[in-house]
Amino acid sequence: MANGQITIIGMDQVGVSLVLAIKRQRPAAFIVGADTRVHLLRDAMKTGQLDRNDTNLVVACREASLIIITLPASKLRDIFSEIGPQLLEGAVVIDLAPVKSEVLKIAEEALPKTVHH
Repeated sequence: MANGQITIIGMDQVGVSLVLAIKRQRPAAFIVGADTRVHLLRDAMKTGQLDRNDTNLVVACREASLIIITLPASKLRDIFSEIGPQLLEGAVVIDLAPVKSEVLKIAEEALPKTVHH
């Protein structure tokens, strides 16, 4: 499903809102919800808008062209390091952390040069 798969990491209120907004505009979009918190994934699946869910972030991102991360900046280093080696060449990674200077350094260190942040 690499061609156009969108993975959203973080199925909190922001993540679920993104799923709903994307599906409203692009009903055919293939969206994977990813979170290590099973109860949030379960609740997100109740919307009926996720095409797949996964608690394994690497598996959830492996075929994604676009990865959106809604988690706090304090978790991004670990997430970037974990998913980075498995990302598709040319994938786009977006984080919604409000403070960017430290996040940009982390992305530079942890994400491969073949993806865009």
